[in-house]
Amino acid sequence: MVIGRCEEEYEARGDAARRGNQVEEERRERELLEETVESLSLSERIYLSSISLLNPKSISDHHLLLSLSLSNPPATNPSSPKDYQCSSTLVRHIKAPVHLVWSLVRRFDQPQKYKPFVSRCVVLGNLEIGSLREVDVKSGLPATTSTERLELLDDDEHLLSIRIIGGDHRLMNYSSIISLHPEIVDGKPETLVIESFVVDVPEGNTKDETCYFVEALIQCNLKSLCDVSERLAVQDHTEPIDRL
Repeated sequence: MVIGRCEEEYEARGDAARRGNQVEEERRERELLEETVESLSLSERIYLSSISLLNPKSISDHHLLLSLSLSNPPATNPSSPKDYQCSSTLVRHIKAPVHLVWSLVRRFDQPQKYKPFVSRCVVLGNLEIGSLREVDVKSGLPATTSTERLELLDDDEHLLSIRIIGGDHRLMNYSSIISLHPEIVDGKPETLVIESFVVDVPEGNTKDETCYFVEALIQCNLKSLCDVSERLAVQDHTEPIDRL
């Protein structure tokens, strides 16, 4: 009996040691992942977030990459999603060169160029980082106006970030970042568009309901961006990029 108890205690210690080693190994892997992600540029972090979403090695890796891509951009700096927030990343492939798609996306002063729910947009003051725009929303949505701030605009890395700071709607503390990445498909230039967002969950709604609504809205915008860009690509027409 004594020998049996000793064997059981030995096995228990071995199991505890193995669990401890596993926890330590997972901690080291997480630290290595964080160090790797922090060494990347903002566009690379966002791109990796989309890749982990499309081909998830693990759910935890995706959430880490997504939260880093949302929480670390300079000048934007939305906090990592909290319990009362929801976030998501959406991806769209467009059969048009990146410079053409970017000429539409970068127009903070004219989102109606491709966003179908925007009826009017007025920029307050000079057009620069930190500028505000007043957006009128078309009927049919649970909103009428939105006040938005330009947080980030990078013409080299094709990055645009905005934050909603007011208006007649329920998207409180909404922040988004959109990035464009050039691709070559069958020898033709195309664009991968990635858009991530984080927003508070309104009182009376669930995270799933909030994400479903925002994702549907962004999907409509991305589809319209795709349609307009591909139509311009067929016409071989691009507008000059007026830099801020």
